[in-house]
Amino acid sequence: MVPNRERGVELVKMEFRRFLHAIVLLPCQIVRTARRVIYRLLGYNRWLPDFFATWERLQRFALTE
Repeated sequence: MVPNRERGVELVKMEFRRFLHAIVLLPCQIVRTARRVIYRLLGYNRWLPDFFATWERLQRFALTE
């Protein structure tokens, strides 16, 4: 589902520990407001643009189903 095919292949070939630290264990601050929950990312790595592009793609895909 990653928009950039080359980055998607690199992501799939990645060893688990590296994947865990690059994608899953993103430092974030969780802020609860009146009716929303806001996730503020506190760190940056080179996988974040791909993460957000994939997230948006998944949201659009879920809306069409």
